Amino acid sequence: MDCLMKAIWLSNICVLVVDVTDGVFERDFNNPIGNIRTHLQMAGAVGLTNLIVCLTKCDLLPESELNSRLEEIKSKLSTFLLWKNVPFIPVSCVKNENIFTPIGDEFSQGKSLESVLKEINIEPRKEWIEKPLMMAILDKYKIAGVGTVVAGKIITGRVQVDQQVYYRDDYSNPLRSIEIAFEPRNEAICGEFCGINIKHVSAREIESHFIVHDQAYLETEKRAVESFRALIKIMNQPKNGIKVGYTFKLYHSVTNQCICKIEDIIATVNPKTNKKIEAYPNKLKKGDFVEVRLRPVISKESKTCYLETFERNETLGRIILMNGKLIIGVGKVLKIN
Repeated sequence: MDCLMKAIWLSNICVLVVDVTDGVFERDFNNPIGNIRTHLQMAGAVGLTNLIVCLTKCDLLPESELNSRLEEIKSKLSTFLLWKNVPFIPVSCVKNENIFTPIGDEFSQGKSLESVLKEINIEPRKEWIEKPLMMAILDKYKIAGVGTVVAGKIITGRVQVDQQVYYRDDYSNPLRSIEIAFEPRNEAICGEFCGINIKHVSAREIESHFIVHDQAYLETEKRAVESFRALIKIMNQPKNGIKVGYTFKLYHSVTNQCICKIEDIIATVNPKTNKKIEAYPNKLKKGDFVEVRLRPVISKESKTCYLETFERNETLGRIILMNGKLIIGVGKVLKIN
């Protein structure tokens, strides 16, 4: 689950792969913690705007039944999607059909999976380039003759060779080099995946929940949280219900997670008007939009929680509430204490 969360949070495009063979889609889709629902809920929660549905194993169905089966899956899945105009692309990996070369079928409007991916234009948000540096860590490597290389995605700001960067609040080191797709670069900007070689740092000192940042980020963005208000949508309800004192795992800040508890249920909210429906309800149910006060439970096992309001930073302001593999709720940070 941790690897899945990190991958989705760092992505620009979500490709949902669906097995079209008899009964497989239904068993997964009808399961509250099945892969289809979980992946789509996570993609929506982190703000992914680009979704492609790839319908695979089409070679296992007779041609006479294939179109009706594809339309059936598309009809059922479309009712659950948050996105509009989602392309559905049937493929066969065994026969290498419709992956790179279009097969000209009516269902996919003559487009292959590769052509649909190439049509999506990902542009960096210009206003985020001038923000303080924040780079989420995807992986780390110890390379002989080079040293420690950290791979990740730049969420905001820019990074340059010889720039002084922090991987912990009290440790800073200069960058020796930057690479994107094995090509040396002098600079990388927000939205780009890159590898950076940090001087005088051991790979053992870098942890996956760290965020590479600069001095400006420390001064203006990064704040340890004691408690915060959030607006969340209840996606699923655990057996004992959700009430004050309920404890869960909170995923936030791209690669971070911590244990949190509900300190106060302030009110249920109408999402269309933002007006409060009921103040201080005793319990919450699936489908409720609710304003709550949450408090991170800080311990040796649970890392310090760093957040920002959704209004100031959309990436740091998104949260996902998990109980095991079950998504309890998704939402955004309103106010930090």
